[in-house]
Amino acid sequence: MSETTMPPTENDFDRTAPAVPPSPPPAWYPQPKPRKPLWKRLLIIGAVLIIIFLVMGVISNAVQSKIGRLTSDGLDVKVLKPGSDDQVVAVYEVFGVINSKQAGRVKAFCDMVSDDPNVKAVVLRVVSPGGGISACDDIHKMVTDLKSDGKKIVVSMGAVAASGGYYISAPADAIYAEPTTVTGSIGVLSAWIVIKGTLEKYGAKAVVVRSTKTRAWKAAMNPFEDPADYQIESIRKLLDVMQERFEKVVRDGRGKKLKTTTAEKTYTNAKGKKFAITETIPFNGNIFTAAEALESGLIDKVGYLDDAIDQAATLAGLSKPKVLKYTIRKGLLEQLTAAKAGPLIDTNVLDEIQTPKLMMIWKIEP
Repeated sequence: MSETTMPPTENDFDRTAPAVPPSPPPAWYPQPKPRKPLWKRLLIIGAVLIIIFLVMGVISNAVQSKIGRLTSDGLDVKVLKPGSDDQVVAVYEVFGVINSKQAGRVKAFCDMVSDDPNVKAVVLRVVSPGGGISACDDIHKMVTDLKSDGKKIVVSMGAVAASGGYYISAPADAIYAEPTTVTGSIGVLSAWIVIKGTLEKYGAKAVVVRSTKTRAWKAAMNPFEDPADYQIESIRKLLDVMQERFEKVVRDGRGKKLKTTTAEKTYTNAKGKKFAITETIPFNGNIFTAAEALESGLIDKVGYLDDAIDQAATLAGLSKPKVLKYTIRKGLLEQLTAAKAGPLIDTNVLDEIQTPKLMMIWKIEP
């Protein structure tokens, strides 16, 4: 008879023996990945930035395609008012101090609209205190050339359209100024900085040597010497010539609309000395409100940009005017780098110090 193996019962276990827990699994720690060399990391960052710029450019162009178009000359064209494609009123703004760069931008606009037979009228929005004589004169010629091409020109003045800002406005078929516009300041000036004696405080000295035959005039009005009386008088004669041209531009532009008044006036200068002068208003360099400018014939009406646009369409005989605004569009990279830190010494400041300027500008200080 074989033995039968019975399963263990509860009594077979020794309950007094301590329980042995299972061994925990071995701890696992991730091994650090080796760092890429610095040049590889910089390369990756640069690639990512380039991709971001490209994507932003695509998005910018996509948005731009919805609101306007970019011309081959870098001008952004935006529709302000829909209308007939062959009855265009082109709007362009001259903003800030007028210099050669500003004149170049205006030229790009004028070249485009002068060759476009669909552009029948131009509204020049002027918000400027003026600037360099040559730059203002260049823009003035561009405006007169547009008139010669058969375009009707209307000026809409903003907060300030004085001195050179008025110079470029004078040829327009009609001039509008807002109720708060400051205009006038029909005059020219020359300004430079004299720092004589300043360098000596720091142990430096400026030496100016002239050739014998030119010592009366060469390096005149430099910042390291006080100007002689005859040098000041020479500059004043030059400014008087420019003043006569300014007045002729205004007279030719405004014609019979202009009203002038000549009178003997007495003024007191900063030193308390009185002086008398025969002056002709509005050619005395003073500024005027819109109401005063209207009274003297410097402007045609007090109104806003929309009023000027309506007038331009009326003068051009447009029944369904399409209003397009032209602006200089900055590229994406130019916008991103616009706030970059400048050099320790600004070359523009050095140029301002060393070079006397002949200006058509209205400002508080030279």
